[in-house]
Amino acid sequence: MLSPDAELDVACCASGAEAVEAIRKGNIQLVFLDIRMRGMDGFQVIEAVGAERMPVVVFTTAYGAHAIQAFEACALDYLLKPISDERLRQAVSRAKATIRQRRLGAVQQQLLALLQTDSLRSPPKPALRLQIRLGASTFFLDAVDIEWIESADNYARVWSKGRSHLVRESLSHLERELKPFGFLRAHRGTIVNLARAREIRGTGLGGSLVVMQDGRRVRVSRDRRAVLIEAMRNRA
Repeated sequence: MLSPDAELDVACCASGAEAVEAIRKGNIQLVFLDIRMRGMDGFQVIEAVGAERMPVVVFTTAYGAHAIQAFEACALDYLLKPISDERLRQAVSRAKATIRQRRLGAVQQQLLALLQTDSLRSPPKPALRLQIRLGASTFFLDAVDIEWIESADNYARVWSKGRSHLVRESLSHLERELKPFGFLRAHRGTIVNLARAREIRGTGLGGSLVVMQDGRRVRVSRDRRAVLIEAMRNRA
């Protein structure tokens, strides 16, 4: 009855033990399994192989009383003998759809594993450093050491380790440069390092302040409060 289907390569097993051996080889994707067989019954075959390792299972039997047990044992369908061509066609169609879904799921898992592996192999993001001019000297400040930044006319004042430094950059430019490194705009005139933000504190007048690790308090605009709280929560 199955041989006219060009998509199916049919193999037969004469006993439960033969079925277990064939399934364990890993080449079987769909099993039509009887209840009563020589040596062991269909449920014992599933138990021997392991339900999680079984291919798609369709029971084909003359015993209707075992249907509930069959579905509990991972069966996709349950065909009672004598089996009509139409009923078999329905079961095969369902089985093919299930097999396609399993294949798609396996491919997705493989792709996810590859993406995770690639991300682990990706080189670490280079640390950003700001160039600071101090008189005739120039030194570089690592972004990780910055607490917060405030606008200062055409400059930006960068606070780090209790000291401030003027850099000739706009706040908007620094925001774009620092955002991938965990910095977020807290107010129109300030940017904070989320790793250095300790708490959000209300002022009692509807306003808010973010308290930094060095104890300094930076004003937070009302429209940025929720965004800042969410960003600090996700970072934690």
